[in-house]
Amino acid sequence: MPNPLPWHAPLTKALRAAAFFIAHTLLAVLIIALVAVVKAALHWLGDPKLFGYIPLSYVFDAMDATALAVFIPFGTIEAIRVFRE
Repeated sequence: MPNPLPWHAPLTKALRAAAFFIAHTLLAVLIIALVAVVKAALHWLGDPKLFGYIPLSYVFDAMDATALAVFIPFGTIEAIRVFRE
Protein backbone atom coordinates (compact mmCIF):
# COMPACT_ATOMS: atom_id res chain seq x y z
CA MET A 1 0.00 0.00 0.00
CA PRO A 2 1.53 3.35 -1.00
CA ASN A 3 2.17 6.04 1.57
CA PRO A 4 -0.48 8.80 1.11
CA LEU A 5 1.74 11.47 2.70
CA PRO A 6 4.23 13.42 0.62
CA TRP A 7 7.93 12.78 1.32
CA HIS A 8 8.34 16.07 3.21
CA ALA A 9 5.45 15.55 5.66
CA PRO A 10 7.59 13.99 8.43
CA LEU A 11 10.15 16.77 8.08
CA THR A 12 7.42 19.41 8.28
CA LYS A 13 6.00 17.79 11.42
CA ALA A 14 9.43 17.65 13.04
CA LEU A 15 10.13 21.30 12.19
CA ARG A 16 6.77 22.41 13.62
CA ALA A 17 7.39 20.46 16.83
CA ALA A 18 10.88 21.93 17.14
CA ALA A 19 9.53 25.45 16.53
CA PHE A 20 6.96 25.06 19.31
CA PHE A 21 9.58 23.67 21.69
CA ILE A 22 12.08 26.43 20.89
CA ALA A 23 9.43 29.14 21.24
CA HIS A 24 8.37 27.87 24.66
CA THR A 25 11.99 27.56 25.76
CA LEU A 26 12.83 31.10 24.65
CA LEU A 27 9.77 32.49 26.38
CA ALA A 28 10.66 30.70 29.63
CA VAL A 29 14.25 31.99 29.43
CA LEU A 30 13.00 35.53 28.81
CA ILE A 31 10.62 35.43 31.78
CA ILE A 32 13.28 33.98 34.09
CA ALA A 33 15.83 36.58 32.93
CA LEU A 34 13.40 39.43 33.59
CA VAL A 35 12.63 38.05 37.04
CA ALA A 36 16.39 37.84 37.72
CA VAL A 37 16.86 41.48 36.67
CA VAL A 38 14.08 42.67 38.97
CA LYS A 39 15.42 40.47 41.78
CA ALA A 40 18.91 41.96 41.34
CA ALA A 41 17.46 45.47 41.44
CA LEU A 42 15.61 44.66 44.66
CA HIS A 43 18.76 43.17 46.15
CA TRP A 44 20.63 46.34 45.23
CA LEU A 45 17.94 48.34 47.06
CA GLY A 46 18.55 46.36 50.24
CA ASP A 47 16.32 43.28 49.84
CA PRO A 48 13.02 44.71 51.11
CA LYS A 49 10.49 42.51 52.87
CA LEU A 50 6.90 41.79 51.89
CA PHE A 51 4.57 42.89 54.71
CA GLY A 52 7.68 43.32 56.84
CA TYR A 53 8.21 39.53 57.17
CA ILE A 54 8.91 37.72 53.90
CA PRO A 55 11.99 38.73 51.89
CA LEU A 56 10.99 39.59 48.32
CA SER A 57 13.81 37.37 47.08
CA TYR A 58 11.68 34.38 48.21
CA VAL A 59 8.81 35.61 46.05
CA PHE A 60 11.07 35.89 43.00
CA ASP A 61 12.57 32.44 43.64
CA ALA A 62 9.02 31.09 43.65
CA MET A 63 8.36 32.90 40.35
CA ASP A 64 11.40 31.18 38.81
CA ALA A 65 10.25 27.78 39.99
CA THR A 66 6.69 28.40 38.79
CA ALA A 67 7.86 29.51 35.33
CA LEU A 68 9.92 26.35 34.97
CA ALA A 69 7.14 24.15 36.35
CA VAL A 70 4.69 25.57 33.82
CA PHE A 71 6.74 25.97 30.66
CA ILE A 72 8.70 22.71 30.68
CA PRO A 73 5.71 20.33 30.82
CA PHE A 74 3.35 22.42 28.69
CA GLY A 75 6.02 23.15 26.08
CA THR A 76 6.83 19.46 25.84
CA ILE A 77 3.17 18.44 25.70
CA GLU A 78 2.50 21.00 22.97
CA ALA A 79 5.48 19.81 20.94
CA ILE A 80 4.29 16.21 21.25
CA ARG A 81 0.76 17.23 20.22
CA VAL A 82 2.02 19.08 17.19
CA PHE A 83 4.33 16.23 16.25
CA ARG A 84 1.41 13.75 16.31
CA GLU A 85 -0.71 15.84 13.93
